[in-house]
Amino acid sequence: MIPDNKVFCMAPFIHTYVEPTGAVRPCCVAQSETFGNIQEDSIENIWNNNKYKTIRLRMLNNEPSSECKRCTTEESWSNQSMRLAMNDLYGDQIDIVNSVTADGELPNIELLRWDFRFSNLCNLACIGCSPEYSSTWSDLATQMYNVKQPIFLHNKNYMQQFLDTVFDSSIDTVKQIYFAGGEPLIQWEHFEVLKQLHDHGNLDLIEFSYSTNLTSLTFKGINILDYWTKMKKLSVCVSIDEVDEERLHYIRYPSSMAKLLPNLKLLKENLTTREQTYTITPTWGILNTHRIKEYMEFLLDNDLLPNSFSIESKWEHDFHLIIMQDPDRLSVGASSPEWKIELHEKITEYQEWYKATLIPLKHEGIRDNCSEVLDQNIERFHSAIDQDVPYDYEQWQLWITRLDTARKTNWTKTFPELAWHLNKHD
Repeated sequence: MIPDNKVFCMAPFIHTYVEPTGAVRPCCVAQSETFGNIQEDSIENIWNNNKYKTIRLRMLNNEPSSECKRCTTEESWSNQSMRLAMNDLYGDQIDIVNSVTADGELPNIELLRWDFRFSNLCNLACIGCSPEYSSTWSDLATQMYNVKQPIFLHNKNYMQQFLDTVFDSSIDTVKQIYFAGGEPLIQWEHFEVLKQLHDHGNLDLIEFSYSTNLTSLTFKGINILDYWTKMKKLSVCVSIDEVDEERLHYIRYPSSMAKLLPNLKLLKENLTTREQTYTITPTWGILNTHRIKEYMEFLLDNDLLPNSFSIESKWEHDFHLIIMQDPDRLSVGASSPEWKIELHEKITEYQEWYKATLIPLKHEGIRDNCSEVLDQNIERFHSAIDQDVPYDYEQWQLWITRLDTARKTNWTKTFPELAWHLNKHD
């Protein structure tokens, strides 16, 4: 059994996360200085440097780590976090944990989960993102501040060396691969990894997860569906934060619902098994949480719920999972007291509607479980709303003015009910 404490996480023992800058962290939600950089050091050295060894020992000794703040916060809302998910998935790998030396070193690099962000190449500039993860944002930031930003962050040579090491050490042991961005479906490295796995003969043995904006399903003549339909275990999480055309364009600039709808329908037609499926994973913040019911009604009316919706609770988990904590000005906790009352009412109304309308679509044997998962996630929303999140109003107003000027968008016109958010409230 893995250590039964409130801080232990399997991530630093079986997983590593690489950002487009080459920075290495123990997972994608870790809030910390980097543990190293593959542009400056080998993964062999980083894997057993002082930072990695320290966090492993702290976890084994039930000592909290500053890197894990996000999971600590989410677990205060409910029993959901990356830490708990990692332990559920890999808690049986006790042999790896037991192989840690007295100083926190792991003799072998045996990565069971891969999460490597090859570059910041992305065709969207989502409002909660940054140039580090979006080349389109880099261009936008140049316009906003009239200072040229590095457009394309890329690790081609370093990433190839890193992948060679990972393939040599872990291609036969990897159990799960997570692709995110930038936008993975327009990155050649993503397709190269799939090709190597296919040629190695284990494409159908790995569980694949994607986070994608789904704006394109083809890359240089390759249709991603040709790979996806060969994967026995596949979960495609589609990042769409709104269903209203104008609001979506503002939040996930310059996305278009009209272009996304055909791709969503293709997913429904092609991902037909219980283990080949998709969900939609909005990022819930101050711009869209109050419209959660309207969002779900749109999906229902347009027959966009996946074939697996009726037989499992994955949708109740994934659709409600991502509640924005950063940037703070866009979190629901930054709402005025009056708007928080409104949000609580909206969330409760949505919960009641969901149970009356969507739970009956589930198979009878899983309805109670789906309701339970829904209730847990709704409680997370209420907890997030109740947080008191301060931010600098003057900087916020300056930022949104620059953003609207560069994009020729208009906050107040697009979100008239949120005009108050541009004015300081106590």
